[in-house]
Amino acid sequence: MDIYELLRHRPHWLYESSPYLYGFGGFLILIWPHASHLDSTLLTCSGIALLAAATHVLAMRWNYRRINHQPKGDHEAALVAIIWDRSKESENPEFNKINKQLFVACQHLIEDAQKTPLEDLQESIEQTIELIRYSFGHTENVLHELNPQQSQALHQTHQAILKDVVRRYREFSSGKIRRKEFIAFLVYRVVVERVKLDGAILNDALWA
Repeated sequence: MDIYELLRHRPHWLYESSPYLYGFGGFLILIWPHASHLDSTLLTCSGIALLAAATHVLAMRWNYRRINHQPKGDHEAALVAIIWDRSKESENPEFNKINKQLFVACQHLIEDAQKTPLEDLQESIEQTIELIRYSFGHTENVLHELNPQQSQALHQTHQAILKDVVRRYREFSSGKIRRKEFIAFLVYRVVVERVKLDGAILNDALWA
């Protein structure tokens, strides 16, 4: 199981509550009466470290959601506009061109999510999925010329993502998940996050 699969299956409640658990644990360590056979200095340092970790995680999470306009809890709570910016660019011009087009398609999908009949929306979704396949394939081909082993690993990651996309699309088509939920997954978790990661991988290989 690759890192994408591990992240996808993480319990959401655990992800959201983890910094509060760190903070609570650190607080307990600091106020708990230290047993005589334990190193109180080490315990104090551990408590402070947990509190610092909790503060750091909460600050990073708040800043990330502020920048990306992500509501608390999940991407699925709202559909917000996406933009192409320099943080997602690669040194490969064709990569940028293809993924700019993909971002435009995703933005149209967001705009159509509330007003387009289901049949027309499904057609747009399928076209977007094909663009995702094309983007993934292009990145793999460019990377193969630079680092074949890394390209193969990326291909496996992409295949796992596409398999999950197809599964969720079937659930959406059968009415098991709502349209906003599926589009949020497709746009934010697949396109935005993956394009940024793929661009970074490609840049690393080009600079190596």
